[in-house]
Amino acid sequence: AALVRPIYLWLTALAEPILYDFSCDYLSAKRIRGLRAIDVADAASWIGSKGNNWSETVTIKVTRAILAALRDFGVLEGKAKKRIASLHLPLASFAYLAFCFQHYHGVTTRNLFTHPDWRLFMLAPTDVEHLLLEAHQSGMLEYHAAGSVVNLSFPALTAEEYALVVLRR
Repeated sequence: AALVRPIYLWLTALAEPILYDFSCDYLSAKRIRGLRAIDVADAASWIGSKGNNWSETVTIKVTRAILAALRDFGVLEGKAKKRIASLHLPLASFAYLAFCFQHYHGVTTRNLFTHPDWRLFMLAPTDVEHLLLEAHQSGMLEYHAAGSVVNLSFPALTAEEYALVVLRR
């Protein structure tokens, strides 16, 4: 479950733009400022400001649903009082996501470090580079960098094949 949860978060966020924006914009901004507590009213205000013509009641219900989903995905913790969890993206999940970014979303190696989807996991470009190095050392992928030249390759061609590679490591 710990390995697939981040992948499900990514897929869900791609399918639900309000969840994606809330995670990448609202939560990331809070974390950068060192704030972990999430106030439902403040979160609802942020969601309400996004141009959804929802009533206040619907906005609160959507906010609570988003907070509950993010708790289930491990991004938030707490039942009644939510706070940003100390995220840990398993290396196998990271490598699989990097594979998907490149093979299914056409993200170049150069753009992989700054891809906006990493914000779902609160990863900065330096975190991405560190995880690429770890995945390389674990044999999940080949990563080489020399100055501005960066090369990344994977030992599989399909997501199914690559899932087996990362699970075996």
